[in-house]
Amino acid sequence: MAQRISGKSMDLRVLRTNRYLKDAFIRLLGRKSFEELTVQEICEEAGVRRTTFYQHFEDKQNFLSWFIQEQQQEFTSFATGGITPDRLDEYYAQVIRNVLRYLNENEKIVRLLRYAGVEGRRLIEAFSQGCIQEVTHYLEGIPNIEEKLGGMPIPFLVEFYTGGLAAAARWWLLQDKPCTEEEMASFVQKIIQQINIIPPAQD
Repeated sequence: MAQRISGKSMDLRVLRTNRYLKDAFIRLLGRKSFEELTVQEICEEAGVRRTTFYQHFEDKQNFLSWFIQEQQQEFTSFATGGITPDRLDEYYAQVIRNVLRYLNENEKIVRLLRYAGVEGRRLIEAFSQGCIQEVTHYLEGIPNIEEKLGGMPIPFLVEFYTGGLAAAARWWLLQDKPCTEEEMASFVQKIIQQINIIPPAQD
């Protein structure tokens, strides 16, 4: 008699398979470019059958798109999740602190960002877009934001700040982490205080 598999068991199985594929993909990208990789190699590294792979993904490109989306969600949640300060400088200090902690805890992802080809560039773009969406949401929640900005478009301010955070994180990595996460957070907070585009919330 065939064993019945519940929806929950099937979901757990899918999650486990996807995790194996994702981890295998990251390991392989440390040795070969995305263009050189084959679905067979990914499956062998993950210990997953090709038929199982094709049950979830159309092809290698479709898998890459899924992988980048998954990493974007994970990064954005890590970088901006649960931050609710009233002051803009504190908000950005917490974001950079979280970003650096994520980079510290995900060395394999860092290698992709630094050395991989098209997949690394797409990952950087996905991370940036995730942060832009969350920072936009935060700024739009500030009372009387239009008045405080004096006509400055929110998208411009978001790009300005997130671009600065991305550059700061890149500098930190390329310089082999010359200071602590807390020191970097304090640097960012001081810069925001000096710019003072939006004063601390008084409402």
